[in-house]
Amino acid sequence: MIVKILYNYTEKTGDIIMKNRSYNLDLMRVILGISVIAVHSFHYFGIEDPLIDSLFRILLITCDGLFYMISGYFNLEKEFKNKDDIIRFYKNKFVTVFFPFLAFVFVWTIWDYVHVMGSVNVPDIFLTYYKEIVDISADGHMWFMYPMFGLLLSTPFLSKMLHSMDESELKILWRIAIGINILAYYFCYDLGIGFSMLCWVLEGWTIYYFAGYYYRHVIVKEKKIKWIILAIVGYAFTVLGINGMLPFFEAFEDATSVQPMYTFLCIGCFMFWDQVVKIRNNTVAKVVMFLSKNNYMVYLFHTRGIEYVVRKLNITEANAGSGFIVVIGAYLVSLLLAFVANLCLKPIQSLLRKLLNINNSQQ
Repeated sequence: MIVKILYNYTEKTGDIIMKNRSYNLDLMRVILGISVIAVHSFHYFGIEDPLIDSLFRILLITCDGLFYMISGYFNLEKEFKNKDDIIRFYKNKFVTVFFPFLAFVFVWTIWDYVHVMGSVNVPDIFLTYYKEIVDISADGHMWFMYPMFGLLLSTPFLSKMLHSMDESELKILWRIAIGINILAYYFCYDLGIGFSMLCWVLEGWTIYYFAGYYYRHVIVKEKKIKWIILAIVGYAFTVLGINGMLPFFEAFEDATSVQPMYTFLCIGCFMFWDQVVKIRNNTVAKVVMFLSKNNYMVYLFHTRGIEYVVRKLNITEANAGSGFIVVIGAYLVSLLLAFVANLCLKPIQSLLRKLLNINNSQQ
């Protein structure tokens, strides 16, 4: 019955699977979404050994870098030939990314306000909503969206810059980016020394966004063994660093975010999903597409899903069973909420597309 529902739903999106669609990367999105849930509920697994904990957690947290990387892989491939292309891109991202975020935060702001205050004060609710959008949400699990908004705003101009560069120039840019991160993290931050170079174009999470484009245009042409070795070394390096086994790195700043060896691990994981995982079954591909299309809203809902499962099932013990129940239960609850939310948002998004003059062919 469930498969039939999914099949009928995806049939509406297209009778034939598009040959050019990367369903293995759709599956990666889904797995990364589950990984986010696992990261935020990892303490329910009750893993007490720090080394074992880090072995799993480090792999799960690659979801952050990989989400930025897959976004760059697709968005930076777009060509912006004139101002109309830029405006069209912004309109599309407003409808598909920013508007659902605004709607989600608005609904939960009202829900939480009424639950806590027990009353409705419209001016205060809108002030709270404003604070949530510009500041408060950035400190919670939705922090991920704020760098993403900046990356999407930068996409047309970064894309034009990258498309104007040949392979040799891209390699120079990549080597400079990695070199600066090596200097910043291993020879400055981790040694307690300030790093004062500002305004570098690929600072922070932007390097993963660029890595998606770089992977498509450079890495896929290179020997896979080099990147496999770098990924394995990056994984081992991060595990050792987090567990204090690299005495020459004291603080190990941002160990599971933008330090270069972790970046190599993420690239290796991306290569696995791109070149090893294959989906050839038509029905499986449609189910994956359904899950992928709801993945963004699953991310927005997932902490609420975790809270609901833990409360309803009265989970008080931390062990492997509890951990899996929380992760699977939270995903299913979040998926249901995401599906309903997307159905509710769809007519509003269609109206927005008409008002913004966005044709289906432009999406």
